[in-house]
Amino acid sequence: MLGLGYLQKFPTLEELKLAIVEFPDETAIKLPQFESIQSLSFENALFEKCGLRLLSHFPNLRKLDLSSAIFDDAGGGLPPLEKLTVLELGWASITDESLLVLHKFKNLERLELAGCRRITSISHDWAAKFERLKELNLNWIQLDSSKIEGLSSLPDLQVLSLMQSNIALEDLPFLPTLRVVRIDSKKQPVSTLFPYPTLPEGLRLETSDGLFSDDERDLLYKHYPNLTIVELEPSTGKDKNEEEWSPILKSWDR
Repeated sequence: MLGLGYLQKFPTLEELKLAIVEFPDETAIKLPQFESIQSLSFENALFEKCGLRLLSHFPNLRKLDLSSAIFDDAGGGLPPLEKLTVLELGWASITDESLLVLHKFKNLERLELAGCRRITSISHDWAAKFERLKELNLNWIQLDSSKIEGLSSLPDLQVLSLMQSNIALEDLPFLPTLRVVRIDSKKQPVSTLFPYPTLPEGLRLETSDGLFSDDERDLLYKHYPNLTIVELEPSTGKDKNEEEWSPILKSWDR
């Protein structure tokens, strides 16, 4: 990867995107520090054993996208990037063991794990160490409802995505800080389990089209007057009525 050294010619570069690249063990040996880069994307990359240590040459990273990346060492070579707030690992080769490595990122606010199907649980011990995590994406992970209790240990979780995750609305633990939840499953009619003990005040509930009948929606609104229910388009995942997305989501979309 001699090409990375060429970045020295762009001392003010703040964002870098590379796709389908391979990083062998020796990649990082002679690289300089790239202090200006704050956003880095290595989608579909292959990191051989210690290849991930090249990331230590980007000390000021705030956003790192390793979507669909393959790690020979289950991500163990990830360096502790102190300024990192957004980490995208969707469809990467992440396991339960890999999750423990993520504790290196003490200031993480947004974590994308969609499609990481080798993840089997979210434990209390793991979750409690993410004091600043505000958004967690667990879409397309087939988790057992008994394996998500650790979500309640995330002290500032505000946005949770569980689309196509096998988790139903009634499976959620009570999350008092939650502002937005995306979920597309319920096990029983609303009336049989009502009122839900898991819905915090002022929640924005983003669901698949048709999850609730008109009667169920009326019942929810009656008992949760500050609840907002938004149906998402299956193809885009956006509000079918084109309402504004949550300000916290928009702020992270920079």
